[in-house]
Amino acid sequence: MIVFEESHGETWTIRRDLALRIAGTRPENYYYGHLAELFREELGLGSTAMVNWNAETIKNAKFVIIAHPARGSVEPNVGGESIFSDVEIACLVEYVRNGGGLLVIGEYNIDMWESNINGVVRPLGLQFNNDSIARPRPDLESVQTRHFPLVVSSQHAICDDVFEITYHRGCSLSLAQDIDSGVVSRTVISTPEGECVCAASTVGKGRVVAIGDSDLFSLAYIGQSDNVRLLLNIANWLLQRPNRDVDKGKIAVLQRGSGVWNFPKGRDLREIPGNHLFGLEIDKPAFDRAVGGLPNPYEAREEFLRECEFRFHTLPEKFRRAVIDFKRNGNGFGILHIMGLPLDPVLPPTPGNKIPPRQKATFWSETWLGMVGQALGDPIGYSVHHDGEIFQNVCPIASEEREPSAGSSKIFLEWHTEQVFHPELPDFVVLLCLRSDHEQSAMTAVASVANVLAHVPISLRQILFQPRYRAGIDYSFGATGKSQRAIGGPKVPLLYGGGYDPFMKFDLEQTQPMDRDSARAFTLVKETVKQVYNYVKLNPGEMLIIDNRRSIHARSIFNPRYDGTDRWLQRIYARRDVASMDEERYRNERIIDTTFSFA
Repeated sequence: MIVFEESHGETWTIRRDLALRIAGTRPENYYYGHLAELFREELGLGSTAMVNWNAETIKNAKFVIIAHPARGSVEPNVGGESIFSDVEIACLVEYVRNGGGLLVIGEYNIDMWESNINGVVRPLGLQFNNDSIARPRPDLESVQTRHFPLVVSSQHAICDDVFEITYHRGCSLSLAQDIDSGVVSRTVISTPEGECVCAASTVGKGRVVAIGDSDLFSLAYIGQSDNVRLLLNIANWLLQRPNRDVDKGKIAVLQRGSGVWNFPKGRDLREIPGNHLFGLEIDKPAFDRAVGGLPNPYEAREEFLRECEFRFHTLPEKFRRAVIDFKRNGNGFGILHIMGLPLDPVLPPTPGNKIPPRQKATFWSETWLGMVGQALGDPIGYSVHHDGEIFQNVCPIASEEREPSAGSSKIFLEWHTEQVFHPELPDFVVLLCLRSDHEQSAMTAVASVANVLAHVPISLRQILFQPRYRAGIDYSFGATGKSQRAIGGPKVPLLYGGGYDPFMKFDLEQTQPMDRDSARAFTLVKETVKQVYNYVKLNPGEMLIIDNRRSIHARSIFNPRYDGTDRWLQRIYARRDVASMDEERYRNERIIDTTFSFA
């Protein structure tokens, strides 16, 4: 049995329920359950979490893993004190001397975590340094990065068939001095600058390995480079078994998705409890304070939006907290569905085109969009899209019934990130329903990146992070014809950002893989999305805030009548930081003036 020591504030656990409990919305940051699966499938050994210190359990272990202990006030953890007692340290040393194996996984700036892990490894010939290894970025050598690939050239058995590892914000190690006889330590892997990242010791009849990066074997990074093969080699060395030939492409745990969340699938989002739902309760005086005396948003747009930003702070606190928390932290579904927004008492006919409804007697819907948009960042527009309008109509348009646009109705509007091809895509898409379709059949479907990645093979994450996809220009930005839309766009990755909370750029119709491996990854994402989505059918007075980085969305077919009573949504786009787009903004306003060539 392999023992994961989980009684001294370790920050990694093989227990799924515990990872969810301690991590909130980021359980992958604390989950090692896939390692237990790996050891079972590749080594034929089961694993257990030792939640209370037990010397007998240690004594009978095949090998023991201690993964980054930390004090609970510094880092969420599995519980227990991060300090090993002298008796416990002596027990571990004796266990190794008698033939046991010990893997100790540290972290960058080791002292900040307030554990005495060095007290455990020093008697075994090793020491974690209080630093964080940084290397020059390959594309800009004057800038240091703490996430880097590292070529492995050691002859140690741990490095058999390990040609490269990906190191992520870890510390270096030293070989401890003044240790007892019978301890032989050596560096196993080091940087070109000579900093040790992995070291090993033989201690009596047993063996110890220490490595300074706990992210190496996480769900986010174990599929990168040869990280998984390194772990298997470490395990075999600690077990004093010979390494066996392992085809990385056939390691079972890499060939399936693995996530901590257990997401509902194919369900109406209203029926799923969680922080993605919010019902607004607002009394008339509070509502009057919010909407009263505002200028016309189509005649005095900036004055209107500026006032909306102030008015947002007059709304009920629970509502404000729901919006701001979603902006900051997102949620498992990548959307916030708000119900109960008062709408204009009299609405004009549903537009049959994209021209704003300037003839409205009141502008309550624009006020809700303006207040929420300013809370999320800043509403933005695109000069070549909807004529640069901030408040956009999403209505069925007869001439666009079968076009891949928001004005369509007779085709399924395929899965997409909004403006996937654009250098300045929106962070949020906000939809407010003024009228639903007659049959109430129009379904807005959403799939969060977290849900998708839970089912995509771990081995493909590295490919998805590479710019191996061509993003075609959208119909609504001037491209016509399928071939025109599919060519000429930028090369993009499907995933970008951090490994634990990645963002996605995806358009099923207009994102084209550029090689065989990227095509395989694209196909698997496409098929996964169709299985893991949830949906909502918006009713009047309901708003859907879509995190355009953490989810993708689609819309079903519905039947319009073109009689002025069709489905009518209003939409805005929002960016968290418009100042970052100065080069693309028209006269430093909120309108992005990027144009595209279709020659």
